[in-house]
Amino acid sequence: MKARLTNPIEALREMLGGENQVTAVKPQRITSKPLPLSTVSFQSWQTPFWFYTRLAKRWTFTLDAAADKQNTLCTNWYDGTEGCDGLIEPWDFVTYCNPPYKNIMPWVEKAITEAERGSTSVLLLPARLETKWFDMYSVLCETEIITPRLPFEGGNGTSPPHGSMLMIFSPETIATPTLYSEHRRIKVVTYRKDLL
Repeated sequence: MKARLTNPIEALREMLGGENQVTAVKPQRITSKPLPLSTVSFQSWQTPFWFYTRLAKRWTFTLDAAADKQNTLCTNWYDGTEGCDGLIEPWDFVTYCNPPYKNIMPWVEKAITEAERGSTSVLLLPARLETKWFDMYSVLCETEIITPRLPFEGGNGTSPPHGSMLMIFSPETIATPTLYSEHRRIKVVTYRKDLL
C-alpha cells in the first residue's frame, strides 16, 4: 500500500492514473496585488454582520484575509497593500475570506496552500458551479450553497446578481479529495436573519 500523498494535486493525479490527467498546478505564492477592494460594483460589499455572526459560532475566526478598515469583521485583516496582502501573507489558524469576485482562483489556491500548512479557511464566494475554479477545487473542500440569496452590506439592501456559497478548506478536506462529482461534499444550507 502506498503512503498517502500530502500534495492534493498529486493525489488527484494518482487517483486519475497519470500525470497528464490533471492539468492543475500546485498553488504558488502570488506576488501580484489583488483587485482593489474599493472597485465599483459589489467588489467591496461587506458580508452581512448577522451572517458572519452565525459563521463565527461555528468557527473562531482569527483573520479576515480580504478586507479593509471599513468592512472587516475580524480584529486582524489583510487589506491588499504592500506587506499586508492576503494572497502573500500567511493565514494562521481559522481564516474568513470574502474576496473580490473578479479573480477568485488565486484566493481558492491560497486557501489550499494554507490548508496544506494546517490552517482552516472559510471562503464566501459566488455560487458559480460551472466555473473552472469550482470544478477543479471543489473536490478539496466542503461546499455549502447558501439559501436564500444574501443581501450584502453596501448594496443598499440588494443582493448581487448571483447566489453565494461557502467553500471550507481544511487539512482534513485536502487530505481526502473526492474524485467524482457525486461524491463531492456539497450541501444546501439555509441562513436567514430571522432564524438567529
